[in-house]
Amino acid sequence: MFERCPIPQKIPSIFSNYDKAMEEANRCLLCYDPPCQKGCDTKIPVKRFIRKIKFQDFYGASEVVYCNNPLGQICALICETSEQCQCACTKALVSYKIDIGFLQYFITNWRQKNPLPKITDKPIFKENIAIIGSGPAGLSCAFYLRKLGYPVTIYEKQENIGGALRFSIPEHRLSSEIVDFEINQIIDDYVTVKTGVNVKLKEIIEKHPAIFIAIGNWKPKRLNIKGEDHPDVIQARDFLKKAKKGEKWIKGGDKVIVIGGGNTSIDCATVSLLQGASEVTLTYRRSEKEMPAYSDELSNAIKMGVIFRPLVVPVEILIQKGQIIGLKCLPTKLGELGVDGRRSVHTIEGEPFILNANKIIIAIGDDFDKSFISDLDIEFDNNKIIVDENMMTNVKGVFAGGDIVGGRKTVVKAVDDGKKASLGIHFHLSNKKLDIQVFDFDIKNWQARYKDKIDLSVSFCNIRHENPFVLAAAPSTDELSIVERGLDMGWAGAVLKTTSTEETSVPLKYPMITSIKYNNQLVTGLGNIDLISKYHIDEVEKRVKYLKKKYPKKVIIASMMGASKKDWQTLAKRLKDAGVDIIECSFSCPQGTLGSKPGFMLGQDPELSEMVTSWVKEAAGQVPVVIKITPQVTDIVEIVRRVKNGGADAVCASNTIPSLMGIDINTFVPHPNLNNFSTYSGYSGPAIKPITLRTLATIKRNVPIEITGTGGPVNYIDAIEFMSLGVTTVQFCTAVMHYGFEIIDDLLSGLFFYMLKNNYSSPHDFIGKSLEHITTHDELKYTEKVYSNINLELCIGCGKCFIACRDGGHEAIEFDKVT
Repeated sequence: MFERCPIPQKIPSIFSNYDKAMEEANRCLLCYDPPCQKGCDTKIPVKRFIRKIKFQDFYGASEVVYCNNPLGQICALICETSEQCQCACTKALVSYKIDIGFLQYFITNWRQKNPLPKITDKPIFKENIAIIGSGPAGLSCAFYLRKLGYPVTIYEKQENIGGALRFSIPEHRLSSEIVDFEINQIIDDYVTVKTGVNVKLKEIIEKHPAIFIAIGNWKPKRLNIKGEDHPDVIQARDFLKKAKKGEKWIKGGDKVIVIGGGNTSIDCATVSLLQGASEVTLTYRRSEKEMPAYSDELSNAIKMGVIFRPLVVPVEILIQKGQIIGLKCLPTKLGELGVDGRRSVHTIEGEPFILNANKIIIAIGDDFDKSFISDLDIEFDNNKIIVDENMMTNVKGVFAGGDIVGGRKTVVKAVDDGKKASLGIHFHLSNKKLDIQVFDFDIKNWQARYKDKIDLSVSFCNIRHENPFVLAAAPSTDELSIVERGLDMGWAGAVLKTTSTEETSVPLKYPMITSIKYNNQLVTGLGNIDLISKYHIDEVEKRVKYLKKKYPKKVIIASMMGASKKDWQTLAKRLKDAGVDIIECSFSCPQGTLGSKPGFMLGQDPELSEMVTSWVKEAAGQVPVVIKITPQVTDIVEIVRRVKNGGADAVCASNTIPSLMGIDINTFVPHPNLNNFSTYSGYSGPAIKPITLRTLATIKRNVPIEITGTGGPVNYIDAIEFMSLGVTTVQFCTAVMHYGFEIIDDLLSGLFFYMLKNNYSSPHDFIGKSLEHITTHDELKYTEKVYSNINLELCIGCGKCFIACRDGGHEAIEFDKVT
């Protein structure tokens, strides 16, 4: 009798961030021209980091974010992503927008919990650059200057670095832990930090060849009304700074009025409630539509209990017996648009009204304190420093960014200023103009740093492959320009699509490919009736010669098939003479039956397989010969032994699986439909991966032969699974056709970071490591029964486990209906 598991009565509101992230990443269309990236001021390649999440290359995804925005987690939490990266999301045309902000938070938070070794590169240049101010713009500039190779000195007036991030954003919106984490990623041995210092610009300029001023706007604007200097009136920055330090300015029962319409004013209002205010009113002189604050932030504040009073202007803070009793206000109306794009404000004649309060917070903005740069002749416009496209002021070598340049800026815009300024400083000092893409994540940089510890190359058939990832023979390797693009992107090699002699007809039939989707979304497999290249050996010879000349370090493999001994040997000799690295023989398509039953694959006949292999090897000489086999046999071990006896250097396991891809029940014609007829397809893709894994394990446990694996891999985890069963190189086909050649980026970084975290110096360190854990069923041992476990925190009470267990034959779960 099985133990019975109870179904919990409580239903949680959320699942794990991992589950939500994977679901959201899998919804992404991975657009060719992603509009989301255009909405990000720091130009984070959104598609790229989401694709890496989809393929579970989490370290690579976090590097994509952090290389483009060193404050990636902070921005994910406080940016108005709905109006930025998510604004034009293509997915909204068919359902709803991808939650890019959440995905960015997930991957950066994951990186925080799973840190990589911190690498400090020695400076390339001797010039030490001064950064004055350590807010978002200053931190960003320091980060990118270090990436370019400059030592940096940060001068900060406050007792700690971080600027507004540290002192002005409430803890409930941005924790100090996250600020510390991202700042610590920026600071290294060659970033000198000097806090609590009041600098004089002329002295700094004498010490440094270039400076970046990013001090922010810290001079609060005044209302200039009666009562403003009362001790129970406080400026927003001072209030938030106290709150960040844990000091409570608000007492329980206080009635608070916050004056202003930006995000800072909303922060003040929500913090006031959290500190115990009995009533908080937010006043703004314009309408809600004109508010600079994020609409989501205002909505959340109202949900928390903040009272919003738009179209109100304060005229006096009322004081009685030394205590504030309220705020005298006038109603307003909006006028015409001004030159700044905002509507003018006019008071409405009539009696003023009073809003009761005993505490007032002024949050109408801040100005730049010009006295700081009074000893330099820096040009201004409307109280903002004027800079050129490189963020340099009219004073040579003096750069500026952040709020003092563009007014009240978002964090992401300030980060972008720092990035641009770093390039501008480099151009000023070296006269070399760099594109902003120089900062993009490139796994080659990591490989270079660890070149003495980690080598992604493998040796297959005594031929060095720069990495284990090869393009399989497929439509994607049947055009020269496409193969070149793949090799340029980083694939170690390519198997040119199966060729034949000039006399062989090429009966291509269209449509030739059918897909199978799960729930009409995720492509789980492709079925193709495309058996052979449209290019004969004469064209393939030319391509081999061209590719070997252009890519001497890439591995060029040619797939071939013949119908007679003459064909097989002619093809092998001509490919050898053309300089091919490896010859792959397709024994697993219904071609070249050589007397066998019609429709019978050559690779299903042990004797023919051995014989044809010997023919090819005789003609190929020293060129390695790989036989591509089919799993559609009674004894795969016998086939592999026979081709090895015939002289094969390795096998490719395994080819597509003969299948019927589905039937249209209205016409009863199978897919694909070619004039009301169809035929069997070769099934490929992630759906056949389990079959491939079994095939690989069976071969490697019984025959000592090298294997190049194919049949279902999509990401680096699949590839490592293949390699753990004895595979040396992994060939990709369906995944490339679905996601493009770009997945090599995910494969390389995924493999590299896997090896880094697990202390592997070479892929050969883990090739075959799973084989010792595989045995026959009769040799399996167990000591006790394993019972199902229900995670009460994740259970939502749907009862699916109950149905499966009840009707699956165990009846081990009871369901208590929720009343």
